[in-house]
Amino acid sequence: MKFPFAQFVEDLPKLGSEIAMVGILGETVDYVRCITTAHIGAILEKPRLTYCLDENVRLGFVGAPVMNEQGKVIGVVGFDLSKAEGGEVYTRSGHPLLYQYALFKKYIQNPPAVQSQDDEQEAWLGVITQPLTDDFAEYWGLPKEGGLIVATIVNPSPASECGLKIGDIIKNFNGVPIRAKYDSDVTSFTKLVREAGAGNSVKIEILRNKEPMALTAVLGTRPRRSSEAEEFEWEAVGLTVREITPDIRIALSIEDTVQGVLVYRVKSGSPAQVARLSRGFIIQAIGDWPTRSIDEFKTIVKMLQEKKPKEITFFAKIGNISGFFRVQPRWEE
Repeated sequence: MKFPFAQFVEDLPKLGSEIAMVGILGETVDYVRCITTAHIGAILEKPRLTYCLDENVRLGFVGAPVMNEQGKVIGVVGFDLSKAEGGEVYTRSGHPLLYQYALFKKYIQNPPAVQSQDDEQEAWLGVITQPLTDDFAEYWGLPKEGGLIVATIVNPSPASECGLKIGDIIKNFNGVPIRAKYDSDVTSFTKLVREAGAGNSVKIEILRNKEPMALTAVLGTRPRRSSEAEEFEWEAVGLTVREITPDIRIALSIEDTVQGVLVYRVKSGSPAQVARLSRGFIIQAIGDWPTRSIDEFKTIVKMLQEKKPKEITFFAKIGNISGFFRVQPRWEE
């Protein structure tokens, strides 16, 4: 099977050179493909050769291929961490950069092996953390030695079951000191958890109200992330729904008691959009039938596709607002 592909070339741009990026626009225009242009606004030579763009880029262009004035693909668009976030390049946080082909050439020529996770499940603690910066340490009257502040705890999870609380500061994990001061250091902690292995007991040393404590947690298996969430498209009404994974619950502040499927995409001009359903709503029922999971949603859709009613009533909520939506499907003849 052959797929279209772009062939990168090593052709470094000059200051002021115009470049073109191929990306996609937002959901309101059905994620159509688009080309936009920018210029090389600055070139940094240390700690590595870095090309800064002179304009911001839309989210749909992050990771997009970049072409020079001759139409050659010379790199991709991305962002570096600022120095305050633990990065190496002296740029403003979120400033778009051109990553030239030379930076990732070796990975294209010798792709890293993909490790299968079929035999071993990834370990999971169930916390979201942030680094204990020197500013935080000074504010709380703590030594400036780093650590990880527990910002969010998934419930239920190994973290909630072992007694971790929001505001605890993790100082040691299974014998390894935690000295995180930058956002980039959080990744190292995630790796520590993963390598400890699901089902194993780990000792976690923390500070709670400046007092040292030791907890023991039994690591679980990581649940599916939003990027792995199951999706289902209902063409007759023009919407796509997703299962609600734990990270989606955290990101959207969805309470554990709320069950349903998340509206992930609404097609422009569709019956769902006419009824004013939009992305972010949680569909909890269709007619008299609850939609507590994506499987229940599929079962109801199959039944309705056989009956082909002229109108369907959705019950959905977003935040603290809930209501009924009357949708007139466009059934195929």
